[in-house]
Amino acid sequence: MKGSEGIPALKLTVLNKLIRKFPTAPTMFFSNMFPSQNYDSDNIRWEIEYGSAGMTPFVAPGAPAPAIGLDGVGEASAKAAYFKEKMYFDEEFLNNLREPGTTAKYLTAERQLARGMQKLRNRCDRRREWMMSQMVTQGGFSYLAKGGTRLAVSYGIPESHLVTLAADRQWDDGASKNPVEDIFDAKTTLQDDAGVTPKYAMLNSNLLKLLVLDTDIQALLQKSAFGNGDLFANPSQVIGSLLGVGNIQVYDETFEVTGWLLSNVTGGSSLKSLLTMLLTLKLVVLCALST
Repeated sequence: MKGSEGIPALKLTVLNKLIRKFPTAPTMFFSNMFPSQNYDSDNIRWEIEYGSAGMTPFVAPGAPAPAIGLDGVGEASAKAAYFKEKMYFDEEFLNNLREPGTTAKYLTAERQLARGMQKLRNRCDRRREWMMSQMVTQGGFSYLAKGGTRLAVSYGIPESHLVTLAADRQWDDGASKNPVEDIFDAKTTLQDDAGVTPKYAMLNSNLLKLLVLDTDIQALLQKSAFGNGDLFANPSQVIGSLLGVGNIQVYDETFEVTGWLLSNVTGGSSLKSLLTMLLTLKLVVLCALST
């Protein structure tokens, strides 16, 4: 049609919708679980107190009270982990920004700066959340120090609390899988080592589906008050109550993580091993925390 050059709606290709896929900040479950504290130095030190399960002994009447020692106290330290990034803005760039999804309307510099600032803040929050999650699920993490030196911080979680299931015990397709037994073994480990029971159990939606469809769990539910269909209506509450793992937190956040390659990667088995390593997840976390 003559004269349609300046009318976008009359062209063969028309932009008529904008779909935003910017990643938002996660639910911050780990960040909200642990308080934060400011330090005046980049050398962070903290104390670890080890209690005991002892009890007062019997003594003869009139005998002096026996003395007991103080609970053990340890100390750990680490250099602060720095993370930062930036976005590029200058006058010409800001003055000629087009509103996403339009061809003529332009953004003001103030709006674009606000969007950029929010994106940077969300990414910082995600990094802090990732650090907290690594502390709980892996016992620590690695980071870079001045000069490119790679450092690692460990929070002293015992190896017995960081369980990796054998291939035949994995809950998705292991020939000898037994989620109920594995969960109760984890509860026993917490009880024996610290004298506590879990207050939180964290899993993702895929793992929740595996537990809901597990035949052993469904058999237990048939003999309990939850066998009336509540399993599918409120799966996290039902399974949490059935297995005695406290409040189940379904956590589906994903993080884009840049790591270090410790060896050369080639085609074939090496590449397959690398992909297997990247796709391996610790599926369940039991947390026993004081309020």
